Amino acid sequence: MHSNQPSEGELFLKSFFRENGIKNQAEKVIRGLRNDDHEYRVADFYLPRLKMYVEFQGLWNNTKDDRERYKEKMRVYGKNNVPCIYIYPENLGIIEYTFHARILKELKKHKMKRELFKYKFLRFFNQKKTTILWFLFFLYSGIINANYFTETEEGSLEESVFAMIYLILIIQFIILSFSAFKYLVKER
Repeated sequence: MHSNQPSEGELFLKSFFRENGIKNQAEKVIRGLRNDDHEYRVADFYLPRLKMYVEFQGLWNNTKDDRERYKEKMRVYGKNNVPCIYIYPENLGIIEYTFHARILKELKKHKMKRELFKYKFLRFFNQKKTTILWFLFFLYSGIINANYFTETEEGSLEESVFAMIYLILIIQFIILSFSAFKYLVKER
């Protein structure tokens, strides 16, 4: 087989995937591609939950031969309907935007609705993790303390605290609902 040392760009992408909770496999072998003069191709990354490949075109601006090798690989992937995102060195500075825009486009192009939902949900969860955890904390507090507060006097401090917990829960639920709608439904 073939095993290369990862480039700085590939290490950067690996770090980006880790920080965003995107499981990945480096150096994924792809066999059996039609109309290809190679026995197999090696993709820089495979994202198993999203069934998507990622190629880092690190030497794109190096030489004409390097660029032609990349273009040939892109043609083979295209002919074989391989879902793949291509990242260029100049994209690394804006990787959050670039990756997001390209994965949405590629998932839609290949009609991968399930993976699209998984990606959007993962992105929503990663971006709203703190709000979700606070919501769960207050929900837990409200449930645990519900029995204690049910037998308190009307207008007491305990009743006020209980009411505040439920108010916070309602506000957080509304915030999470709008965010979920934005990430899972509205986002294009």
